[in-house]
Amino acid sequence: MKSPSLLISTETLSTWDPCNYCVIETDRTPEYFEAGHIHGSVFWPMTALFTPEFRLRTEPPYLAALLSEAGITPETTIVCAHNGEPAAAGWSAWLFWILTSFGHTKTVVLDGGVPKWRSEGRPIETAATAKQPTNYPVPVAFGDGQRASLDAVKGAVAAAILDARSEEEYRGEYYFDAPPQEGQRAGRIPNALHLPYFDLIRGDGTYRSPEELHAVCNELGIEAGQTAFTYCAVGIRSSLVWFGLKHLLHFSDVRNYDGSWYEWSRSGLE
Repeated sequence: MKSPSLLISTETLSTWDPCNYCVIETDRTPEYFEAGHIHGSVFWPMTALFTPEFRLRTEPPYLAALLSEAGITPETTIVCAHNGEPAAAGWSAWLFWILTSFGHTKTVVLDGGVPKWRSEGRPIETAATAKQPTNYPVPVAFGDGQRASLDAVKGAVAAAILDARSEEEYRGEYYFDAPPQEGQRAGRIPNALHLPYFDLIRGDGTYRSPEELHAVCNELGIEAGQTAFTYCAVGIRSSLVWFGLKHLLHFSDVRNYDGSWYEWSRSGLE
């Protein structure tokens, strides 16, 4: 199999030998996965990747165990795919961000995910595929090159801070998908520009062309040469913006602030 680009089409995936790759889906629940997925796919629930405090699990032995259970080796190409609604495309970008931060470089994103695959009449199955466990080597560490910390965002001067959430969240009316409840604070990081993740994708969940993405960035006044930090509620939707800027527009320094509004709103900062 040729070295794939980082964003692959459903047509491209249909030509690959299933023995050479593994599709991984992640979501809140396995509902969509159980209703139909690409042959041989593995499902990781969101709770397998987060602590109860919505912080990413970054222990290298833990990720190695997950990959081993999925039958993956360092030579396996992992295809990150979302399922359900097209707007759920952030899940695949988030998984890509996690895996590549851990050093699994043979990782790609399926453009349009399972919804596009299904809409084209390609084969779907509902039964889980038994995997032969492997012994995936423990990564050295979770790399910080793609990740922004609270301190980095707090100290940003010339960097563009990009809010990937909805209009209601950006305006401070919603905390995630509803008005704030007790103990929750709605709002946004000071000086953040609004770049909702769905502005980067089409109605079918595929990424817009580089020309269209450039136009979106130009409207906000952000350029590929400047540092950019992306954030949302817990780092999932912002991963889609991170992926688009870094891998489709080739921004030289764009990092995902996965602590996002969940951490910032509890930090005591304005």
